Amino acid sequence: QFLNDVTVDKAGNVYVSDMFISSIYKLDKMGNFSEWFTSPDMDNPNGLLAIGNEIYISGWGKFTDGKSGLAPQGRFQKINIKTKQITTITPNVLGNLDGVQVNDKNSFIVSDWKGGKVYKVGKNGSTEELLKVEQGVGDILYLPKKGMLVLPMKKQNQILFYQVK
Repeated sequence: QFLNDVTVDKAGNVYVSDMFISSIYKLDKMGNFSEWFTSPDMDNPNGLLAIGNEIYISGWGKFTDGKSGLAPQGRFQKINIKTKQITTITPNVLGNLDGVQVNDKNSFIVSDWKGGKVYKVGKNGSTEELLKVEQGVGDILYLPKKGMLVLPMKKQNQILFYQVK
C-alpha cells in the first residue's frame, strides 16, 4: 500500500518496507517479489538497513490518528533474516522514525520525520538527540570518514549538510 525504503542483504536479496500494513517485501535473486514478513509487532517499518543476518528497522509507529500516522510511536527494532525474530532495541518510542544509517560499530543515526530530530541510537537501546531541525527530515546519509550528515528536508525542499564529530 505504501512501499517506502529499500535495503539489500549480503546475499543480494532486496527488501522493501510497506509502512501502511507493517510488512516487508522481498525481491530475491531469481526475480520473485513477495511479502516476506508482516507483523503488528513491527512499528510500521519505514527505514530499513541490512547488516549481516539482521535488518534494522526505523518504525514509523502505529496509525492511531487516522491515515496521517503522525502519532509519535515508532521504536528502533531489528529482525533476524533467518529466524524472523523481532527485537525491539529502544523500549521507548522515539517518534515517526524514517532514515537509518550506521554511525559506528555500536550505534546508528536515526531520523524522526515529524519531530525533526536526529538521534544516535546504541545497539544497547541508549538514545541521544544529536540534532533538531524542522519537521520533514526523511532518509538520511551519513559519511563517517568525512563526518558528514546529509538530511533531505521534504517539506522545505532542501538538503541540509552537517559536520558531525
